[in-house]
Amino acid sequence: MIDSLKKFNRDVSLERFISHSSNKEVNLTESVESGKDTRNKWVCAILWGNSDIKGVITVEFTTLNILAMCSHIFENTKDSMLFEITKDFMKEYCNFYAGYIKGVFNNEKIDISLSLPILSNNLSVSACLGGSDEGVIEDKWAIKSGENSFEVKSYVKIEDSLKQYDMSFLDQNKKEESKSIIEFF
Repeated sequence: MIDSLKKFNRDVSLERFISHSSNKEVNLTESVESGKDTRNKWVCAILWGNSDIKGVITVEFTTLNILAMCSHIFENTKDSMLFEITKDFMKEYCNFYAGYIKGVFNNEKIDISLSLPILSNNLSVSACLGGSDEGVIEDKWAIKSGENSFEVKSYVKIEDSLKQYDMSFLDQNKKEESKSIIEFF
């Protein structure tokens, strides 16, 4: 079940970013090269779950990398607004990403709730999961386009009561290719 959840989470993060950014040149890698420019570095997070499963998705990014990865989306934005709109864009990505997870679980009659996206330059994952890191499963990867990337981390805490659910839907889930055009204001 853990491997299925990790694969599902990675696939959804990539598919949702491709759809949100309209950048088909994006791919998933195992890690981000360290030592890159950290100016304007932010962490965007969203909490999802119920009493049986709790998750936190964090996205660590620099505004400059997101501007480069999604330049065509921001081309008509006033320069003075670019950094703020980039942060809003990433909060919306987190919401888009977690909303898909919620929909898949809810379709299987597993009621999942979402928080609003959180944006910070520092974040405590243990606080997001109720104050304890015990039993938390962590996975991390990068979404990359050319020389630019951002890191995605998934933290999941699974209670024993989750075993009552058949989680095979995570392996069987077929994501539809998004055909809609997304405009970001």
